[in-house]
Amino acid sequence: MKKLLLVLILLVAPVTVFAANPKVLTVTADGGKSKINITGTTEDGVYAVTCYLNDESGNEIAMDSVQVDNKAFTDSFTAVKGKYTVKCANYAGESDFVSANVEVTEEVKQKGNQPATGDNIVLFIILGVVALIGIAFTTVKLVKKSKNN
Repeated sequence: MKKLLLVLILLVAPVTVFAANPKVLTVTADGGKSKINITGTTEDGVYAVTCYLNDESGNEIAMDSVQVDNKAFTDSFTAVKGKYTVKCANYAGESDFVSANVEVTEEVKQKGNQPATGDNIVLFIILGVVALIGIAFTTVKLVKKSKNN
C-alpha cells in the first residue's frame, strides 16, 4: 500500500525540470586604433550574446547585442585611448559574464569630408565685396534715374 501511494504521488506530483542555461565560454578583446574588436565562443543553444564595455572605473559606457553563428560571435566598440573591460553573456538572461581586459593605445584622427576651418574664406570675402559694389552701383543708378524723372 505504501509503495502504491508513493508511485501515485510521484505520477501526480508536478516535476520541475531546470534546464541548464547555455553560457558564453570565452571572450577575447583586442584594442587597436580607437576600436575594440571582440571574439568569443559559446555553448550550443546560445543564439545571441550581450556585450558590455566598461571603463577603467567599472562604469558601463556601451552595450551591444550580437547574433551567435556556429557557437561563435564577433563584435566591436569604438573607444578613445584608455583601459577597458569587455563583459559578455548569453542574451537570454544569463548572469554569468565572461570578461576580458583590453587597452586602446591610440586614437585615429578623423579625416571626414568636412572642410577645414577657414577653407576658401578669401573667396567668400571677395564675392561679398563684389556683391556689395554691385548693390551700391545699382542703387546709385536708380537714385539718379528717379531724380531725372
